[in-house]
Amino acid sequence: MRQRVRFISVLVFLGWMSISQTYALSVVTSIKPIHSLVAAVMDGVGEPELLIQGSGSPHHYALRPSEAKMLQRANLIFWIGPSMEIFLVKPLSSLARKGASVELMDAPGVRHLGYREWKSALAKNGQQESHIDHVSQHDHSNSTEDPHIWLDPLNAKALVEFIAQLLAAQDIANEAVYVANATKILKRLDDLTERTRKRLEQVNEGRFIVFHDGYRYFEERFGLQAVGAITLLPESKPGAQHVRMISKEMVKTDTQCVFSEPQFTSSLVDMIASSTGANIGELDPLGASIKSGPHLYEQLIEQMADRFVECLSVRNIAVP
Repeated sequence: MRQRVRFISVLVFLGWMSISQTYALSVVTSIKPIHSLVAAVMDGVGEPELLIQGSGSPHHYALRPSEAKMLQRANLIFWIGPSMEIFLVKPLSSLARKGASVELMDAPGVRHLGYREWKSALAKNGQQESHIDHVSQHDHSNSTEDPHIWLDPLNAKALVEFIAQLLAAQDIANEAVYVANATKILKRLDDLTERTRKRLEQVNEGRFIVFHDGYRYFEERFGLQAVGAITLLPESKPGAQHVRMISKEMVKTDTQCVFSEPQFTSSLVDMIASSTGANIGELDPLGASIKSGPHLYEQLIEQMADRFVECLSVRNIAVP
């Protein structure tokens, strides 16, 4: 109900704004995957601005003065929400104009998944923070929902529809363009989902460890399942006991692959792989190495599928 009420309120406000004012639409996005979806919907009308460039992490980003000015002048600011971009909570409350902030976590049709309580010993030794602790440090609402919603292409479809509705409500003159763009994107996302599903069928029995529990949407959509995570908090280095337990669990379960992330140091991944004989892969949930723009999202999903196939197709040699 809260989600539906917020959605209606945003549309009403934006509809009033589109009638009462005429100006060039200024749109700001937080992370590259969201920027890509918004850019695709806005294609032919304008280009959204992006806050976090390159390999910056939304878990610990410092807003620059130029980016604060972007928020001040924006008509729409698309972000996931406080469970992801904690650095935006205070600036949005003080800098953004009323009604400009849009939390995509609340978008209609988005499927929400919770953080996992790993049943293995991985979450019980060496690093005591549970997934509840993880969320409490990033989300003022103390939600236990995983905010990495964009990693499921079907969620991306729901986001595209929502984004197009909001843009059309504020920019009626270009409504037809937004609707037409959204229709094309939805078809591309369906094709992307089917291609990725077929690509990953060959490795869906593979076992792997992720750097942190941020891939459940991708895993569940495409029939994969992580054995555990190196860290329960991306910014917190796990203790030696936790690392030893991970290594033992990996050997016990014949885990083939351990994944790092470009936003965080790979030294722990290297050490664990060395002690277990596991393959090393890298998962990039934000598209750090991909050029920002309307095609980044599809490339990001394809790249993730490639990384899983590359890492899980080659059998590792277990270390006794």
